[in-house]
Amino acid sequence: LENIFETEKPNLTLVHGDTPTAFTAALASFYAKIPVGHIEAGLRTYEKYDPFPEEINRQLIDILCDLYFAPTIEARANLIREGKSKDKIWVTGNTAIDAVSWLAKKVQIYSLPALNRINFRQKKEILLTCHRRESWGESMRAIFKGIRKVVDQFDNLEVIFPVHLNPKVRKVAQEVLGGHPSIHLFKPLNYSDMVLAMKQCFLVATDSGGLQEEAPFFGKPVLKKLAHRALKLPARYHLASRTNCEAVCLVHDPRLRGMRAHNKPKDSALACAILPHDRDFGPPAHVKIYLMQNRLFDTKIK
Repeated sequence: LENIFETEKPNLTLVHGDTPTAFTAALASFYAKIPVGHIEAGLRTYEKYDPFPEEINRQLIDILCDLYFAPTIEARANLIREGKSKDKIWVTGNTAIDAVSWLAKKVQIYSLPALNRINFRQKKEILLTCHRRESWGESMRAIFKGIRKVVDQFDNLEVIFPVHLNPKVRKVAQEVLGGHPSIHLFKPLNYSDMVLAMKQCFLVATDSGGLQEEAPFFGKPVLKKLAHRALKLPARYHLASRTNCEAVCLVHDPRLRGMRAHNKPKDSALACAILPHDRDFGPPAHVKIYLMQNRLFDTKIK
């Protein structure tokens, strides 16, 4: 980045999210005395190792940066409590929801032929993802055993599982879920296929913070391993388990009752509520960030 900064001489560095890359870019900009804007500023759990390392990354980014583009009102409140200037914070909405909304209107067919052969009308599909290091080991094995138990108990329930390439995930997935006729194991899906799967599935079971935000956009309930995005979603969307969030809790959840012998629950029970990223913040998040950058620095993004 040092060479880019010297050549381009940017007025502002925009970093997105809470990855090590985002933190490193913010730190490099600080060393170069270039202002930093943080997209997705203010997301917090205030648990040092949960999520790891994202929680510390995003807190350090917000210490370094000068402009805060918060996705929700709750994120803005976090920043204000931490002493950030109200004049430097804008609630923009969520750029991930911008992308999901745009793509969902365009994608009708999966690029992966095997997904097109799944009958989403005859079966209730659970979209499963599990990959975070907090889930590795016995916790992951318990989750997969719970998922298998649920599928065994409901006649018209299936699982779509894009398995992460990490050997620690693939080994346990194959051992516990492999060979089951109602559990479909795939290689990681491209983004368009994942969005369409979220749109067509019945429920999302995940340890991914991104999917916890995106699935409720389609009115889908989420069985969550951990809520490291710390969004206040209605209870109808987030199902928690008393036993380390094992998926076996699904068996006891009223949203899945009545599914035996191909009885389908009424989708009206899962009707959309107003979510933090659905509130009327004006233009989409990426448009607001673009316009704010132009206004503040009197320049256009190349």
